[in-house]
Amino acid sequence: MRFPRSLSTRWRDGAASARGAMGRYRAFGQDRDATRLLGAGILSATGDWLNTVALIALAFDFGDGLFGVGGLLTLRMLARLLLQGPAGAIVDRFPGRRPLLAAEIVMTVIAAAFSLLLIFPSLWLAYALVVALEAVNTLARAGFIVRLLAVVAPGHRPAANGLYAMGLTISQSAGAVFGGIVYTWLGPLPLFIANALTFAVVAAVLLRIREGRAVVPDGEAATPGPAPADTVAARPIGYASLLRRRDVATYVAMTIPVAATIQSTIVFFIVRANAFDLGDGGTGVFFAATAVGFFFGGAIAGAGIYTGIRSLYLVAAAEVVGVMALVFYGAVDTLALALVMLLLAGIASEISEVPALSYFQHVLPEEIFGRFYALFSLAAAAGSLMGLALSPVLQPRIGLVPALLVVAVPAILAAGFIVAYARSHEASRGVDHDGQMRRILGA
Repeated sequence: MRFPRSLSTRWRDGAASARGAMGRYRAFGQDRDATRLLGAGILSATGDWLNTVALIALAFDFGDGLFGVGGLLTLRMLARLLLQGPAGAIVDRFPGRRPLLAAEIVMTVIAAAFSLLLIFPSLWLAYALVVALEAVNTLARAGFIVRLLAVVAPGHRPAANGLYAMGLTISQSAGAVFGGIVYTWLGPLPLFIANALTFAVVAAVLLRIREGRAVVPDGEAATPGPAPADTVAARPIGYASLLRRRDVATYVAMTIPVAATIQSTIVFFIVRANAFDLGDGGTGVFFAATAVGFFFGGAIAGAGIYTGIRSLYLVAAAEVVGVMALVFYGAVDTLALALVMLLLAGIASEISEVPALSYFQHVLPEEIFGRFYALFSLAAAAGSLMGLALSPVLQPRIGLVPALLVVAVPAILAAGFIVAYARSHEASRGVDHDGQMRRILGA
């Protein structure tokens, strides 16, 4: 039996695409410096979760129960909101590995200093150490992304972004579970030491890897990109100049309500768990379903190539699917459908974020990418705070599903603006946005 020509052609095209995707992952895996840096970053993220488990437990004991924990998490978020912007500017102004290396060394010392809480059990000391660590971590967060951008070959960036997303999902799940087990058996000290060691590992890896990116072997497809940050003299540029790009402005604007929708859904996990008679522990089931979606979404998204303006269509469509899946999660009346919606939302989230980061890594000069990532982080943090503030107020007044719609509709509208920008950009190909940015930089 022979397949129809159109069906057999699609089958061959699909098989070729799958082979190409696996080939991109294999090609990235052959770059030892890039994989070392990526692995160190994922290990450091795991250490962050170990530290978070210990701090939440101690803050609960030191303070007035949830009041102490809430203060701890709020201070972390505020430190990020206030300092992520300056941190992104510092990373751009001082290219190379020095800002990240300095941040990792300082964080090693601060993380080890958390052991003082066992000698001086004080909630205020815990708060001071958390603010100090998060303040330096804003520099490390932007510095790591920019360093990864400088080391990874342009054609391998989507694979690196996808693997990093998958690694962060694993680190969150494994770090939280392993941290809880270790804390129960041995207390917080091993978790503090492990976190400090992960920062030291990143510093050691930075000293061993090259400064610039690898040379792509002959015959291997790679997308040309801007010159490495180490070889381009960074020039002063403000966030206002970066936001003049409509693609940057619309994506940042969309990130805020998307993050608000995600955070609101997390707040409602306990409500839905009780609705399905799962008890308080049912929230873990919902987190697990979302994490599985994040993992597979990262794997799928990392296999693509996102260099053209058409990548923004995928970014917008995936975000719409993701937020609508979260709304339907709040509306469905069966547990199986709720889990499917969370799985779909997790997949869609990564299929949006990985192409978006890969696209901006391609179109933005590397000497300003620290600022872009700071904008993205600030938008995500602001949206999370918005979701935390609005969801407890809206849900008792208008209900769970309408409360989710209030924060989801702006995300859908922002996705529409992204599509409109992409269409207008394609209709006026004579507009050289990248050339405009180069002229702003004076390059």
